[in-house]
Amino acid sequence: MNTKTLKVQAGSHGDDGSGTVRIDSRTRQALGIKLGDIVEITKGNKVTGGIVRRLSTNDKRKGIIQMDCWVRANLLASKGDKVEIRKIDSPQASKVTLIPAPPITRPSDLHWLSRFKIRTRFMNRPLRTGIIIYLGETKDDERSMAFSVKETVPEGTVTMGGKTKVIIKE
Repeated sequence: MNTKTLKVQAGSHGDDGSGTVRIDSRTRQALGIKLGDIVEITKGNKVTGGIVRRLSTNDKRKGIIQMDCWVRANLLASKGDKVEIRKIDSPQASKVTLIPAPPITRPSDLHWLSRFKIRTRFMNRPLRTGIIIYLGETKDDERSMAFSVKETVPEGTVTMGGKTKVIIKE
């Protein structure tokens, strides 16, 4: 399995909430990754996915990966930490089960939430059991609602698609 170890850097604020990771062209070529591909990122026993975008030319050849705040949060990664990345084939999920995550989402808040809204917000984004996803502009947005991905079918890193069945358990 072809992997590469890279040093974590914060992504731009414009990337927050998008599931974006930015890596340089040399690393992409070495791993056979194209822009828009899904990569699996590992730090210790934490694993998540990210959508590959182009790293700025100023940061080429530095052995870094820029991650949006949510990708870093799901890995418990800080600036300067080392992570491993690898290209994966990420199938479309047939089913994703979500549960409210701390801070506890009030059941009364769920009335405005629709499966369509979740599916639209996370369309083509990598998801896997155990990660936290946020509905809101940023994870610190007071209107943001946090959910833990309880289950995906199939297992592993998947993407949300138009036919993905979304189940919300309280």
